[in-house]
Amino acid sequence: MISRRKLAEHAAERLVKGDSTASVLNELAAYLLDARRTGEAELVIRAVEDSLLSRGVALATVTSARTLTTDAKDAVEQLIRREYSDVKSVLLREIIDPSVLAGMKVSLAGAQLDVTAKTKLEKLGV
Repeated sequence: MISRRKLAEHAAERLVKGDSTASVLNELAAYLLDARRTGEAELVIRAVEDSLLSRGVALATVTSARTLTTDAKDAVEQLIRREYSDVKSVLLREIIDPSVLAGMKVSLAGAQLDVTAKTKLEKLGV
């Protein structure tokens, strides 16, 4: 059995070399299915994100109500580069979720920034 760490290192290396994200993730998913390890999928993805970050690549998931503008994407990238000075490149994975109402949630290995209207309203008890 291949360890999660080894799977993550292999996937991160392929992504850094420029292999298609879809093909790497499809192969990783196929392996987890075949090895009956689907319960580890989220942990493996986190390990891939950590491995990428250690190579200077930040993989961030940005959740917003609408597609981000180029300016918004640039702002997110600048924020990540400020927070992680050793990051050479930033990959953004966008998720559109109308329930956030406005604002965005940015998640990356070990960190999360949530400035969505939904979260602010929930904190106010609305």
